[in-house]
Amino acid sequence: MRRNDIISYILLISINVASSQYFYLPVYFEYYLRSAEYSFIFSTASVSLRAAVSPFIAEVLKNRPKSSLFIAFAYQAILSWILFFKLLPLNIVVVALVGAINGLVTSL
Repeated sequence: MRRNDIISYILLISINVASSQYFYLPVYFEYYLRSAEYSFIFSTASVSLRAAVSPFIAEVLKNRPKSSLFIAFAYQAILSWILFFKLLPLNIVVVALVGAINGLVTSL
């Protein structure tokens, strides 16, 4: 194996680990905001957009694994802080918008 192949595989594994955190976000969302309904809306918006957009984003970013990794980890950190400090207002439009952004970013 060449050195570049090894680096690419490590970056792809890291991206998959960051994207797998996506499955825990609805649980965190419900825990921090105490709203199962908003957690459901968040998950539905996120999953539906992720399923529709991920092939296109993968095609666009296929030659840029470092930027994919940076975006995925930065988003996870920012959203975790927002939920922890309750900086997100309980509004159905905001929750759906954050779910849509989550779907876009986690489709990396």
